[in-house]
Amino acid sequence: MVNGNGREFTLEKNPSPGAVMDKSRLSGGNVTLCILLCMTFHLYSGPLPARVEHWKGASKIMLSYETHPPSDLLNREGAPLPTRQGHKGPAFQSLNVSDFEDIPEVKAHYLHYSGKTGQEYLDRVLRRGEPYLPFIHSKIRQMGLPWELAYLPIIESAFIPSALSRSGASGLWQFMLNSIHPYDIQVNRWLDERRDFWKSTTGALEKLKSNYDVLGDWLLAIGAYNCGLGCMQRALEAAGTRDFWTLARNGYLPAETVSYVPRFLAVSRFASYPGRYRLPLQWEDHLWTRVEVSGPVHLSRLAEAADIPLRILAEANQELNQPVTPPQIKGYRLKVPQEYADSITRALNDEELALMDLDTYTIQQGDTLYALSRHYGVSTDLLLEFNPRLDPRRLMIGSEVIIPLAAPMPPYAGPEDNAGIVQYNTVTQYKVQPGDTLSSIGRRYNTSAAELAYNNQLSLNSLIHPGMVLKVPLGKSAPEEKR
Repeated sequence: MVNGNGREFTLEKNPSPGAVMDKSRLSGGNVTLCILLCMTFHLYSGPLPARVEHWKGASKIMLSYETHPPSDLLNREGAPLPTRQGHKGPAFQSLNVSDFEDIPEVKAHYLHYSGKTGQEYLDRVLRRGEPYLPFIHSKIRQMGLPWELAYLPIIESAFIPSALSRSGASGLWQFMLNSIHPYDIQVNRWLDERRDFWKSTTGALEKLKSNYDVLGDWLLAIGAYNCGLGCMQRALEAAGTRDFWTLARNGYLPAETVSYVPRFLAVSRFASYPGRYRLPLQWEDHLWTRVEVSGPVHLSRLAEAADIPLRILAEANQELNQPVTPPQIKGYRLKVPQEYADSITRALNDEELALMDLDTYTIQQGDTLYALSRHYGVSTDLLLEFNPRLDPRRLMIGSEVIIPLAAPMPPYAGPEDNAGIVQYNTVTQYKVQPGDTLSSIGRRYNTSAAELAYNNQLSLNSLIHPGMVLKVPLGKSAPEEKR
């Protein structure tokens, strides 16, 4: 498979068979404890608002952290996540996946995931899913769906938001382009919201619920998520039965779907009882929220202005194809941890933070990145930052370049605008020495103080200090640097 950047990756295959899982049951005293816990879940759970703009999810993106729940309780098979003091326990519907453990197709996958290799794989994937699972659970509770559906991304994408299959499916929930339209998921040059964990989760759960409303059975609905609702309906009509296992065993379903459903049942069984199988536990209760952006903003500038790690913004908003919010979407919503929402809002309201305009230019014969940067008054580095796939040495005729603008500019007319511009072969670095000025350095390298200032994003009256490293454009007649 390939990720969103076009690089190949491989989702880990089912681990090798290992030891058979422990099938011990609760003692009488533990059954009583389980009943009390279930009562606690019911008392603590309540309805969520119809419109959720923030949710309880882990703000520690891709970070590991320790928790200390009551281990003895969690290693027993009761409710999936017993409540800790001060925390609400989940009150979801359930598929009762334990009811399927003796079905041969499911048991085969149990053998895979109950061994050391299988458990290590699930541990890695569930830790990768820590930023997303609390949000998924909140949506599941809001929609009244079985809570095991939260673990479907383990099968779909191994909780890799940028996962892209060979068939073109993308994101945590692996949406195809032809299936996104009912779910308010956009794909364009600026973003691919199949990689948006917020929107794709909402869309996937709506799709699963729609499948169930039509088919009336969760195994059929989950199978239809893999092979398509039309495919499942044709199989039901041909077989004359609504039993998934009959369909699977008699050739009515694609081979992938035949394996997909029992694999999901096995995985959700292990993931639903994390303490029992020594898998990661989720007790953290941080908040995510969405902050509206009124215009295009570069993520690195916003992160710097808000004093938050750029990595958090980038990983929370992996739908963006460029490190900038879409210019044509008014009121685009950035996903941020609640703890950073105030600082993000303050930065966005700061008049000194330029909410840049963007233009596009189609490369013509004879164009250079330097000429473009001169015309639009931006550095070549900034152009490359907005166009990470652009090779400045080989500009492809007909390709589009995104131009960030701090102020309106007339359109670039192409190579004829290049008259008078000195073309440089390369750029070297120069360490400022005592007594140096932009003019003296420019004379030494056959360039001007203005070119030096431009290439280093300085003004002509900027002070330079010994030890500073400057980029110096070298022309064809530039002298060799003295050693």
